[in-house]
Amino acid sequence: MKRDKKDWRVREELIAGNAEERIIESLIKDLKDEDLVLREKATEALIKAGEPAVKLLIEALRDEEWIVREKAAIALGNIGDKRAVEPLIHALKDQEGKVRERSADALGNIGDKNAIEPLIEALGDEEWIVREKAAIALGRIGERRAIEALTQALRDEDRGVREEAAIALGTIGDEKAVKPLTDALKDRDSRVRRGAANALDKLGWEARDNEGRIWMLISKEEWDKVIETRETGLRPLIQVLGDDNLSIREEAIKALGEIRDKRAIKPLIYAFKDDYGYIREEAIKAIVKIGKPAVEHLLLALDGEDSDIRAGATIALGEIGDERAIEPLIHALDDEDWHVREGAVEALGRIGGGKVIAPLTHALKDEDPDVRSKAAAILGRIGDERAVRPLIQALKDEDWRVRREAAEALDKLEHSGVKMRNKIKVVIIGPSKKFLSGISYYTIRLSNALSDATDVETILFRKMLPKRLFPGWRRVGEELTTQNFDKRVNVYEILDWYNPVTWMRAFRIVKEADVIVFQWWTSSVAHMYLALELLNLRRRPIIIEFHEVVDPLESSILPIRIYSKLMGKVIRRLATRYVVHSNSDKELISKNYGIEEEIIEVIPHGIYDHYKKRERDIAKAIVGIKEDFVILFFGLLRPYKGVKYLIKAFESLPEDVVEKSRLLIVGETWEDKETKELARVSKFSNKIKVVDRYVSDDEISLYFSASDVLVVPYTRASQSGVAHIGMTFGMPIIASEVGGLKDSLGKYEGTVFVQPRSTEDITTALMYVFDEQRREFETPEELRWKEIAKKWFKLVNLVRE
Repeated sequence: MKRDKKDWRVREELIAGNAEERIIESLIKDLKDEDLVLREKATEALIKAGEPAVKLLIEALRDEEWIVREKAAIALGNIGDKRAVEPLIHALKDQEGKVRERSADALGNIGDKNAIEPLIEALGDEEWIVREKAAIALGRIGERRAIEALTQALRDEDRGVREEAAIALGTIGDEKAVKPLTDALKDRDSRVRRGAANALDKLGWEARDNEGRIWMLISKEEWDKVIETRETGLRPLIQVLGDDNLSIREEAIKALGEIRDKRAIKPLIYAFKDDYGYIREEAIKAIVKIGKPAVEHLLLALDGEDSDIRAGATIALGEIGDERAIEPLIHALDDEDWHVREGAVEALGRIGGGKVIAPLTHALKDEDPDVRSKAAAILGRIGDERAVRPLIQALKDEDWRVRREAAEALDKLEHSGVKMRNKIKVVIIGPSKKFLSGISYYTIRLSNALSDATDVETILFRKMLPKRLFPGWRRVGEELTTQNFDKRVNVYEILDWYNPVTWMRAFRIVKEADVIVFQWWTSSVAHMYLALELLNLRRRPIIIEFHEVVDPLESSILPIRIYSKLMGKVIRRLATRYVVHSNSDKELISKNYGIEEEIIEVIPHGIYDHYKKRERDIAKAIVGIKEDFVILFFGLLRPYKGVKYLIKAFESLPEDVVEKSRLLIVGETWEDKETKELARVSKFSNKIKVVDRYVSDDEISLYFSASDVLVVPYTRASQSGVAHIGMTFGMPIIASEVGGLKDSLGKYEGTVFVQPRSTEDITTALMYVFDEQRREFETPEELRWKEIAKKWFKLVNLVRE
């Protein structure tokens, strides 16, 4: 702090004209200070001191510390007193490069002609920055004696020195500099060329031939005019393809592409090995513009040693599309470099024709997944039925990208009218819409999704356990959903819980299947599944898909629990594979039933995106809600759903927040009798609306459209179809971090996880959503049914082998 005050005092005295010698001496001492800022301030003060400081500054040029000598040179150069010329010339020999640099700069500022020879000598300094400053200084002084030395400096190894030498020659303005400056137009560095061009403009020079004019245009980067010169501009453009400046290389390549001269082919092919990808891309584009004359050169390049050139040649050949390239490109599919093989695949796909199908199907077995996925995509684009079987095999590829491309390719082939031979037949068994639940929706969606790539037949339960044992028995048979099976799915609603005749009818359908899929959500269907398995004499592969590992209601009743455990073990031993929706369920099933994890597949639960989104204000008006913040719980009311924790959390919200809020509890009561009572006696009961019934699809759309946040406060969960509805509406979801919810909601950006049974966590999460501006979130791509179908198709192909 003292130094700052002293500096300010010194500055004031200097400004007032009281530049006493003692103050100047103090400032020169400050040049040695460790504080960089103080040294700079001292230098500025000495410059302001002007003529009175010159003598002491000249003495400082001989100080033992180089930093003092450097700052003294800077100050003397800015003051501009000619008494400093000789000492600064002497300083050009200083052992410290920084001092020599600042001295050369200072001599240029002073402009005394006595410094010419020493500065010319400094053009040979060992440090480039000293040579550069000497060139600048000679330009400022403007003496013709420096021309010869500056023309020699145009050949300096450092581009900065060459550039400043060119600028200095233009400033001096002597015609002797014209020839060396025109030579400098061909310099390998763009800045030197530009400096030479500007210098020649100052000299009033005009080119006498086309080549000189073109070099001038290139140096000024006037590319449109370069292109207008056509073939006369070829040689200069080819020469600057090796320029250090990326933009110069790029523009030169583009210009050669526009000129389209065959003589540019080889240099452009050589540019395929440029270190920068976008330069390589521009070189390929330029070759393609030249077209068929380049084909022979490109074919030769395919046999070259440089892999970048070989890869570029494949892409260019594909873009040009000459059939002469087919055989060489087929050979390139065996290249040691995967980039070359990938380029060959793309090129063969572009050229097309019957000859390319077999090589491309062979590429589906390439060791590199990028090559395999590219081959699958190209085969889908070409649309030849010979690719069907290899693409089906590719659905089992170890790399997900290959599987994805193969599935999409097969989809394109089918939609383009290619006959899909040997289509797999899959039979799915599950509940009908009469017993509407999440599993009913799921059976429909899975059947429709698989029908894109397989023949699907779905067998539904017409009558299940005695009607009154079903908690939702009052609504059995009601049409509450608009969901329907795809017309490609053959649907048989024939299974009765208590009628073996219907089991036999189902078996007649099942026996024609390649793969059978059982939907497992309750042990009440175990005896029917067992009967079908025992009739399965040809041992068709069976996949059991678990939606529940153990149903809470069934596990609470001893006879049912024993029956479920015994029957479940028998049935599960007869299955080939098992499907669950989360890694937590995989571990649970393996532990509970002794199933090896290797035969349990994790396939996510697909989203329910069939509900129509409504305008929020309209939806709120229809369901009779006026509050700004609407909290939704949706689904069957069962104890493990944890709704009581949501009600308690709602009651813990600040009263001003509750006043602006409405809690919607929409769902049919099963075992949970507590929820309705808690809502009824709540101190905020007027802010809680309970809809105790199974609502239709249209109502579901209204409730979700009207709500700001969905809460899934489960204490345990395999998965949640309700959460999957919430994701399609793009709404924030507060969910317990339990079971399958961690997997299915983990990649959804709108999820706020809370600890199960934690009222405090739910309250905090509600406040977080309340405070945040309402926004929509994107549904994870992997939960869309198209992606789910790909995973199922891979599994179906695996088990039928």
